[in-house]
Formats: sequence, structure tokens, C-alpha cells
Amino acid sequence: MTPICFEARDALKLVATRIADAKLTAFHWRAGDMLVIDNWHVLHGRGVAGFVPSPDRSIFRVAVQ
Repeated sequence: MTPICFEARDALKLVATRIADAKLTAFHWRAGDMLVIDNWHVLHGRGVAGFVPSPDRSIFRVAVQ
């Protein structure tokens, strides 16, 4: 994917920086283990958005198995 405007390039840089600075947590799975992630804290725990949302925005769900 290639950014097509300055805002998209800035967003890509921000995402790359956040990924590089992320703290990794390893989960060592055993039979019967379960992982519960607080979606509001992990994914929605960001600050206030500084942009007007696009009316044609799409959100995709991805499952990794």
C-alpha cells in the first residue's frame, strides 16, 4: 500500500513508529488456555482523533488462525 497524500504519509510514519516502539507480549499456549483482550482498552484506548471521519470509510475484520 502506498500513501497518496501528505496526511497518509504522516499516518504511515506514525503507524510505523508505534509498531517499532510496541512492547511485545509472548503467549505460551497450552491445551485449554484462553486469552481475553479488553478491546476498549487495547484498540479503542487512543486519544481524540484530530480529523473529520470520511463518510466512505470502511472497516474490515480480520481473523488470524
